[in-house]
Amino acid sequence: MGRAEAPIDPSDGPFAEFANDLRELRRAAGNPPYRALVGKANYSASTLANAASGRVLPSLDVTLAYVRACGGDVAAWERRWHEVNMNTTLRPPPVVDPDPPPAETPNRRRWPWAVVAVVGSVTAGLVLRGGAEVTAIDLVPLAREASWRSGQGTVEWGSASPAEWGEANLALQAPMESGVRVGSVIGTHPEWVPHGYLEGDFPLPRPVHDGDRLVGTVGFFVDERCFVEGCRVGGEVDFSVYVIHEGVPREVIAVHDVGNDRRTPRLGADLSPYEGASTVRIRVDAGPTAAQDWAGWWDLRVEPPG
Repeated sequence: MGRAEAPIDPSDGPFAEFANDLRELRRAAGNPPYRALVGKANYSASTLANAASGRVLPSLDVTLAYVRACGGDVAAWERRWHEVNMNTTLRPPPVVDPDPPPAETPNRRRWPWAVVAVVGSVTAGLVLRGGAEVTAIDLVPLAREASWRSGQGTVEWGSASPAEWGEANLALQAPMESGVRVGSVIGTHPEWVPHGYLEGDFPLPRPVHDGDRLVGTVGFFVDERCFVEGCRVGGEVDFSVYVIHEGVPREVIAVHDVGNDRRTPRLGADLSPYEGASTVRIRVDAGPTAAQDWAGWWDLRVEPPG
């Protein structure tokens, strides 16, 4: 029998009300355990449980997967999600950074969204394996502690390094090319040279287990005007994920994406061959130009099976 969910007071705010209604939908479907919904939703039980936690607004993809798995009205919930998202993000988030921003350089623009330099605590779901609890690792909150580098050397988190070296930041309620705002996004920009790159190594709080999967979504940021008016989005990069296994970087997935296609590709890769690995690396590579390569990563997790 699954552990009971913590109670939610719908009056605590829009996220709590949204999560409470998701729980009501599941109850109306017979209150199936989250593990029973995994096959229909194509998300782990921990991800589905977190969607109904009331702490955050789940991504649109996760919300609709939850609704489909419970037999809900997908179109109605999509409208509901957009209403909550817009009502809680009408004003851009403040920049949480005690240091002044770097000076403009001739060959670059500022980030097209507000960034924050401080990340909250790591959140992780739990599943049972052989009676023991195994964590699902959310990589987004770990980005601040990752080791970032480009062809110029070490890149400090939060724009502390010269901007032309490349940048790594966190964006909250960020406007993305698909026309959706996303709650927490790792913002990356490769070094500002042709075929420049930026990569970050994430030490994992537990080693990779057999059956683990790397999942996530990638895409390009847009500025507020383009988010509203739908203008053309620049940028073209390769998104790659590696696992450092026995000291050797092993590429597990790579996606080529352009900013004007309005698509945000989903990542999915089996990590079973790399059991015991303790580091994940994410990387963006520019093409012939690095201009406008504002590349984002979100819902990036290592998920155990089931």
